[in-house]
Amino acid sequence: FVLVSLCSVLTHGNPSPEVLSELLAHREGFGLAWVLLQFVRLKRSRVAVTTLDLSKFSLGGGKLNLILSALPEGPESVETLKGGSHVCTEPRLTSLCRFLQNLRRTEGGGGVAVGGSLRTLVLADC
Repeated sequence: FVLVSLCSVLTHGNPSPEVLSELLAHREGFGLAWVLLQFVRLKRSRVAVTTLDLSKFSLGGGKLNLILSALPEGPESVETLKGGSHVCTEPRLTSLCRFLQNLRRTEGGGGVAVGGSLRTLVLADC
């Protein structure tokens, strides 16, 4: 019942990429945003997450790693990933580099990309 109810709220509420990005940026909304990403990744929600703006992200590297590993794959993948000055500092930078290396390694090996088909990476103020 809880799973069905949560799916219904997340699907019909249809949060925008801007709302999701804002939730991910702060401790108070991180958990809800992570759950939403899991629902999208598992195809339990039809919310489109084509852009993820982490320019206001201020949490630790572990949290960034959780976000990047939860990104949907395939046609629902994130096409644009934005990051700001906090993403470009340790330990978050290590998480971002690992994600990009895995993405490149998987694409180069002919497999399915870890984060989908990332087309644009914007690292302003790095």
